[in-house]
Amino acid sequence: TMLDDETGEALEQRTDDTAESLAKRLTNYHAQTVPILAHYEAKGIVSKLDANKPMEEIWTAAEAILKPPAAAAEKAVATVATATGKAQEGLSNVPGLGRRSLVVALGPPGAGLEMKLTKLASTIGVPLVSTEILLAAAVESGAVEYDKSVGGDLRSIVPDDVILRMLQERMGSEDCKPGLLLEGFPFTAEQAKLLDSKLEETNEALSKVIVLEAPDELVTERVRGRWVHEPTGRFYHPKESPPKSLVPDSEPSAETMLDDETGEALKPMAEEAVEVFSAELAKYNTQKELILAHYEGRGITVKFDADKPLEDAWVAMVAEPKA
Repeated sequence: TMLDDETGEALEQRTDDTAESLAKRLTNYHAQTVPILAHYEAKGIVSKLDANKPMEEIWTAAEAILKPPAAAAEKAVATVATATGKAQEGLSNVPGLGRRSLVVALGPPGAGLEMKLTKLASTIGVPLVSTEILLAAAVESGAVEYDKSVGGDLRSIVPDDVILRMLQERMGSEDCKPGLLLEGFPFTAEQAKLLDSKLEETNEALSKVIVLEAPDELVTERVRGRWVHEPTGRFYHPKESPPKSLVPDSEPSAETMLDDETGEALKPMAEEAVEVFSAELAKYNTQKELILAHYEGRGITVKFDADKPLEDAWVAMVAEPKA
């Protein structure tokens, strides 16, 4: 009754899986583990999980443990400063201890990055820093001049040094002490080089570069299926992000697709807008390959399917580097 799933061949028990041998292996394990834990417990970095709990409970417990503990890291920095007699400011100045998680996220337009990255940032325990939001706020405050009637991607219009100054200021915020998840920058390989240079000035480097991948056909069809509230630019999708007015399993129409906030009718995405999106997607694909070539060989790049559950992204984040 016990056959191999792939070959159908009969299975056999391990010859060393006897009560006597298992007892001996467990004794050896405990003899080695207890001294190891005693060595690390004084450092306050040991956490224990019940392996007999359901996988969901183990996942939740591990997630809580692995979130960067800012307060504990600050305490560890203070301990090192006391021991070495050196006053060290900030987590990034202590090599290998309390170094904050600096993660860059790349992903194609139309892949629902904002929602996925917001959840991922929460899981990691760091803020999501969106270059697009930073630039929009700068335009709104008048810090950056931008003619909205002309249009265009702000990342391509605002000089790189201005964007970097804004990012440096944001990275210096209190909530970024444990690290941050950066989205929207670098947008080009040249920006990736500039970011590296700026991080080197503070003795820092990127921890990970995560790439959310989705087929061009999938994201294009997803965008083509959107309905837009033209006055604000808010968009909905009948299946993925429907408005409250759309009854489940009903057909989308001007009568059933209404903006959640104003109640005004939504309009299907215009084909011209889809063509603009396709051009943006092609540009992203070109730049992505150049950016990844820049980071190649560092062992910090991880890729995963943008349509997979968040848990897969977390596994990719903490797994051994693949590239």
